[in-house]
Amino acid sequence: MKFTAVGKLGEVTYDNGSLSGSLDAVSSVQFLALALEGAAVGPVPAVTFTDHLKNPLSAKIIIELAFGQVRFSGNVPRIPRTPKGAIN
Repeated sequence: MKFTAVGKLGEVTYDNGSLSGSLDAVSSVQFLALALEGAAVGPVPAVTFTDHLKNPLSAKIIIELAFGQVRFSGNVPRIPRTPKGAIN
């Protein structure tokens, strides 16, 4: 999955677990992902606790947290439906 985010930090492209783009943007996203190791990122059933940047949805969420206001393009991941009986 490949998508690009543009925001106040510049531009970052996610491509199957790899980040590229402006140094400030990539560094900020990587730092935040590292800081969130061990914490839940994303909704059930797509939640991750480690290696967040390997998961496109978790990466998108972390990019949103790092950038604040952001514009996405490309194959942007969507939040999956909550399984029947699950509590959000």
